[in-house]
Amino acid sequence: MPLQHISDRVLRRMNRPGRAHTEKLIGRLQDGIPGLALRTSFICGFPGETEEDHRELVNFVRSSRFNHAGFFPYSKEEGTPAATYDDQIPESVRQHRCDELSSIQQQIQEEIAAERVGTILDVIVDRVEDGHSIGRCRFDAPEIDGCVHILQKIEPGTLLKVRILGSSSFDLYGEPLV
Repeated sequence: MPLQHISDRVLRRMNRPGRAHTEKLIGRLQDGIPGLALRTSFICGFPGETEEDHRELVNFVRSSRFNHAGFFPYSKEEGTPAATYDDQIPESVRQHRCDELSSIQQQIQEEIAAERVGTILDVIVDRVEDGHSIGRCRFDAPEIDGCVHILQKIEPGTLLKVRILGSSSFDLYGEPLV
């Protein structure tokens, strides 16, 4: 779900619904789908984004604890209204804001992975490597997100329940339930 930003001022300039709409939508999804994992993306340094707008986004990302989020510095695209705005943000500021948010999200994802220790997850095996299997949960995209290292060789394509024994950064480690 590409949210792009959370500041009403920036969202208006993007011709997107405001913060209240976004928060209501997220709340409805979370209430209606138990165990929902949310993935989103945000643009950093959109023309006219103030430090206050950026801080609002930082606080929103911290409090929302998205399972996965990507952050991209604004890129001027010819032919778009934003490309004509006079208040373009310097590239170094855009990149700095993006790096700050990426660092916060990395910490959140590491915390989420640690919170999964002791749980039992459904995992699909993608491949066997170095004597163990590597798979992913329903909330992880292949080759993008973390993975689950299973302490046995299991045929790729197998769906099984795995008890999570530990985590390292975004990755989980576990044993299959027999």
